[in-house]
Amino acid sequence: MINPYRIQTLICLFMLTALSACGFSPVHSSSSTGPNTAFQNITIETVETGNPAVDESGFFLKQRLRDRVGAGQGSHILRITPELNRAQLGFSGDDIASRNDLSLTANYELVDAASGDILDAGSVRSTSSFGTPVDAFGRQAAQDNATRTIAQETADRLLARLARFYASTPN
Repeated sequence: MINPYRIQTLICLFMLTALSACGFSPVHSSSSTGPNTAFQNITIETVETGNPAVDESGFFLKQRLRDRVGAGQGSHILRITPELNRAQLGFSGDDIASRNDLSLTANYELVDAASGDILDAGSVRSTSSFGTPVDAFGRQAAQDNATRTIAQETADRLLARLARFYASTPN
């Protein structure tokens, strides 16, 4: 009688062999052998605004981008100017906002480092709604969490825009 675990093992080995033979490679692998290495040519810069809340959101945005594409010095410069807006939505009986919308807009330019020509420009935006507790520490913690969340979402949207640009640009 054939052991069922041995059959499962053989099937798994066959599937792994088939995947490696078809050229499959993980999307988020650290290997730079694939054709999608355009992000390695990007140097990321954020424009300081002087507003601590906006500069903090720009820091989180830059940090997320570097986590995703690396912190190399490349032939393209991605210059980002962040804008942060907060809208108070719901109000309690004490006239204190109980609900907020936090929006981060990242205006960007992709610049050729050698010539200074602007290769691509645009903006991406993300919004997060969050409840605000009554105590000050809770409000600050909720806003900090929303800031990190929208910075991550904005960075991912910006990378999608850049991927579209690099996909449509001949090498």
